[in-house]
Amino acid sequence: MLFYKNAQQYFLEEQKRLVARQSANLPDEGVITKLLLPSPDLNEKDHFPYYSLAHDVDSLEVDYRGIVGERHQSVTRISGGRELQAYPPGTEIRSHRHLFMSCSADIAEISHRMGLDITPEMLGLNLVVDRADGQDFTITELPVGTVMLLADEGAPKPSKPPLATFTSFVKQEGCGITGKLIADHYGDPSLTRKFREITKDHRGILCSVEFPVNATVKLIKGQRIFFRYSRGTAL
Repeated sequence: MLFYKNAQQYFLEEQKRLVARQSANLPDEGVITKLLLPSPDLNEKDHFPYYSLAHDVDSLEVDYRGIVGERHQSVTRISGGRELQAYPPGTEIRSHRHLFMSCSADIAEISHRMGLDITPEMLGLNLVVDRADGQDFTITELPVGTVMLLADEGAPKPSKPPLATFTSFVKQEGCGITGKLIADHYGDPSLTRKFREITKDHRGILCSVEFPVNATVKLIKGQRIFFRYSRGTAL
């Protein structure tokens, strides 16, 4: 989690994001078009700096702790450098990093800005989600707290309860680790810094899995996602 320096910076930057959201073409309905997992030929000790490498899979199994068998699957995690403003290193905190999600348009925008073919595998994604109507949209602009209800392919609306529920936790900004993977792939060290600079607003989002809890559900291509934009609660 990264933080603004103060409230004034928050107001200024969020005003810019609000303008960007107006042109992001955010959907009411989406569809899963690709699923990925970290490459199985990498050992735990090899995750740095290559942990972002992923491969295409036919399905993912998830519960409220995340993707079954994936290294981020957990209820809690240990804080690191990203949380230094709040915790000393090594503090046990709640884990919200269960799914890394992007869309085809954001991936294409990264490729355009980099001037290279950047793939979902290079980005280390778990899910590619696109609009159900085929239009482009920018999932990175999805507001924090947006709820995504999973339904069967072709479903006109989600069941109650849905197959699964995901919540947008935070946008994923540029990362030097993923940038180095891309730099190594193309043999150009300057791409590490370039990737960090140009992917701030188009890399995707991190999500937590809210449901199911006492079971698992299988994610497959073609399943429908219904977006619900949070406004608060009333008692």
